[in-house]
Amino acid sequence: DLDDYVSQQSLKENDIQNLFIQMVKGLSYLHSEKILHRDIKPPNFLLKNGIIKLADYGISKEINKEDITKNTANVGTPGYAAPEVLVDKVNEIGHYSYPADIFSLGVTLYYMYAKGSPWNIEFYIPTSIKNHYSERLSMKEKFFDGIPVKMSEEAKDLILRMLCQDKTKRITISEIESHPYVKFFKFNEAFEKKIEEIGVLHKNMKSIYEFHQFCPDAVLFNQVMLLLC
Repeated sequence: DLDDYVSQQSLKENDIQNLFIQMVKGLSYLHSEKILHRDIKPPNFLLKNGIIKLADYGISKEINKEDITKNTANVGTPGYAAPEVLVDKVNEIGHYSYPADIFSLGVTLYYMYAKGSPWNIEFYIPTSIKNHYSERLSMKEKFFDGIPVKMSEEAKDLILRMLCQDKTKRITISEIESHPYVKFFKFNEAFEKKIEEIGVLHKNMKSIYEFHQFCPDAVLFNQVMLLLC
């Protein structure tokens, strides 16, 4: 899974961006189908041959206009759960929706750079966790101290917007797709030319399977798929 992969690899920002774009595409599709995952974290992303997939829908919830903001609170994983999910009473109804998944994905993106959580959570006490979130995020630039991978300003900006404590001001999935960190991600010129050439060939092939057989390079195949979708 992504947890093991990140801990065992020396990733550069380019590698992280490539994986993150796939994660965003997956979550965007899930939300378009009106499904809230509710437990996004590194172990729930499966990775094979450069292709990443979101898994474990055990506590996912299909939502509609009537119950879009009413969900059983205190689900998910401490440290990844959004502030609005954390409540002090057992079985209390929390008012949260798609932004909660965005927060969890933001923590996951931070984890991919830092190889660890942005928080120091010892006990599952919702109020204490929410206060800790606020305290850490108020540090701004110090929030990213000690991260071994060189981070762009675009990466820092995106993470902070994804971790916004106010769910009404948190960046949306469509805004993430338009954010410079995602929108302007590019491979080198030679790689992009190869993508263009294979993209043209793909149009003449009968299936994605046939295309995959022609293009065994998993990272390249996935990038072409992202561009063609």
